[in-house]
Amino acid sequence: MPISRYRDGASRPFLLLTPSAIHSVINKVTAALVLLTLCWQAQAANTKVYTEFDSFTRSDPVTINGAFHEWEGKFYGGDQQYSYNWAEIGIREKHWGLGFLKRLDYQVKYSDEMTETLYLTQNKLDLTTNQDVPLYLDVHHFQGAGVRLSYRNQTSAKFNFEVGLSYLKGERLTEGNARGNLTPLSQKDYDYTADVDYFYSEDDLFDRIVSEPQGKGFSFDLKFDYNISERSKLTAKIQDAWAEIYWKNAPFTRATAHSDTKQFDADGYVHIESHLAGIEGQRDYRQTLPARTKLSLSHKIGLSTEAEINYWRLPLDDGYNLGIGRSWKKNKLSIHYWPELGAVGLGLELGRLSIAITSDKLDFDDARTLGVNITF
Repeated sequence: MPISRYRDGASRPFLLLTPSAIHSVINKVTAALVLLTLCWQAQAANTKVYTEFDSFTRSDPVTINGAFHEWEGKFYGGDQQYSYNWAEIGIREKHWGLGFLKRLDYQVKYSDEMTETLYLTQNKLDLTTNQDVPLYLDVHHFQGAGVRLSYRNQTSAKFNFEVGLSYLKGERLTEGNARGNLTPLSQKDYDYTADVDYFYSEDDLFDRIVSEPQGKGFSFDLKFDYNISERSKLTAKIQDAWAEIYWKNAPFTRATAHSDTKQFDADGYVHIESHLAGIEGQRDYRQTLPARTKLSLSHKIGLSTEAEINYWRLPLDDGYNLGIGRSWKKNKLSIHYWPELGAVGLGLELGRLSIAITSDKLDFDDARTLGVNITF
């Protein structure tokens, strides 16, 4: 449907991590801990129950806490933000497992100039007036829940594997891009034009009131361990090796937005009423969930010490970490260092229970990297 309308609202970043996202993560952590306790009790009754909670969040331009509070705090530069969250609980009988799964994936890619300008406008700081700013944004967001059927087996003394197939019902969708240009007119005023093309379950950009679409789809994951020798082992894990969600009647906007009517606040900073011209509608949409891969190579040094190197590849990022662990009986204490992120991870294994926390700061409010993993 062709449109030509205004959006009233202060200038704000496009499609940022939102408070609802962190609340969802916190709820998942709490649920995982509660389920973990139930699993422990069930295990005592000889019921084979498992649980896994895995969360990893990174914000380049500002701290994670700052991203939830309109980009307040120090600006670090960079061009991406992402958060991947997985919470699963289920039962396992010999080779087969069946579990309930909750997921939240979020990733945004900006241009470097755009993140700096977003930071300046959000904090009402002086703009640089001698150059135009390219507006570049790619966003992918999926939230859903479903069931996961898994199969694991050990085919030899050296090799074992697990495959999983998840049926997912989509709850939140945001996917698309924006391209444009921003021209600072003074230190507190600017014009902008942006071509926007995106699908969504909630219109975070232009506040269009829509009916939420229904999403259904599947995801396939794979993991294997290979004992290279008595001391060395290779592990590989691929999440969303193939994953697609089919959305019925997904709202979309394909339009050009530009600054039109302006007002100025008491500090003299611009307040823009944007004009939107283009097409809004609903149609079926197929969303692909990008793959995430982790490769680990470990080597035993002595009877109880193990060194390892891990390579990870995400849709927007890749890197490695180095680790060393010390084992006793059925327990293990480990530490990992992520050179490119400046983060440190601490892990503790007590029998089947495993807990790991990764951060680049002791104070989580100052962290730009934060990971939590709990399995049982």
